[in-house]
Amino acid sequence: MKTPLSNYDSNTNFWNVNKEFKVFKTFKELFDKDKSKDKIASSNLMWALAHLYEREGNRLIKMSVDDRKQIIAEDILGDPQFNWEKYQKLMDYYNNTCIDSLDRTISSLEDKLDERNKFLIDTKYNLQTAKILDDIFASTAKIQALLDEMKAKRDKDLSGGEQTKGGFTESASEKGVI
Repeated sequence: MKTPLSNYDSNTNFWNVNKEFKVFKTFKELFDKDKSKDKIASSNLMWALAHLYEREGNRLIKMSVDDRKQIIAEDILGDPQFNWEKYQKLMDYYNNTCIDSLDRTISSLEDKLDERNKFLIDTKYNLQTAKILDDIFASTAKIQALLDEMKAKRDKDLSGGEQTKGGFTESASEKGVI
């Protein structure tokens, strides 16, 4: 599956390699309102959204969403103080339009696991919290198994079905088609 990040190069204009995005009214408005030379401001913003939400080919996707935002703000947008809230509507539109429901679910679960982990780190283990923490620890394997199952389904969907040893694609004759 081709994603915008398949074309990523920090010197490449998003709009030049992802022309289909200008078909969508919301993205076209962003493009049209951009008065910067070569539409570089909106191009960088679109690259930022791709790095924030796309899973395939994204080296940042394993980070927490807050860490991703910080790196994207600094390294792609060149603005460590970038105001993400100002673009929430555009972010939601990108996420709902460009990212499939399984990937959104996986991302949401990963985000909640990050929050959960922060809670565990910040909570002292004592007589008042022991039962709560023990219950949380006991459910961790179930949640991780669910996440692993969803990722396996996603990987299977992306590969078009069964994987062969080594991840090679079977030929038509190997599949018994011809």
